[in-house]
Amino acid sequence: MGRPIPPFNKAFAQFVAIAEELFDEMDDDVEPGGEGADPKAAADAVEASIKLRKARSELRDAKQTRELKEEYAKKIYWLVAYWAIGIFVLVLCVGIGPLPFSLPNWILAAALTTSIANMAGLLFVIVKHLFPNAPK
Repeated sequence: MGRPIPPFNKAFAQFVAIAEELFDEMDDDVEPGGEGADPKAAADAVEASIKLRKARSELRDAKQTRELKEEYAKKIYWLVAYWAIGIFVLVLCVGIGPLPFSLPNWILAAALTTSIANMAGLLFVIVKHLFPNAPK
């Protein structure tokens, strides 16, 4: 299976499994009743069915949102990691000297500063939008 699942992901997976099990046990196909059936009971049954379907939909949406957040968080992490490796290689090449040209120190300092600022800004903005403080 690969690497171990962090405790929060285990708890979320357990929650989803329990909720899906409970939803599967519930009957969402409600028959309003035949002749002489209580109209209030039938209306309550239909309302309960609608609430159940809405809850199932919200659970499915939460599960998909969680999966997408995990996927994009990994992609962003690797983008920033490769970016940092690229800057490290540039600094290493300038320091060792295998490049056919030389860069003045101020250009190297500007490249490092802007790259670090861009990586930090990218991580901040993306993570802020991936994991907002309050659910909508």
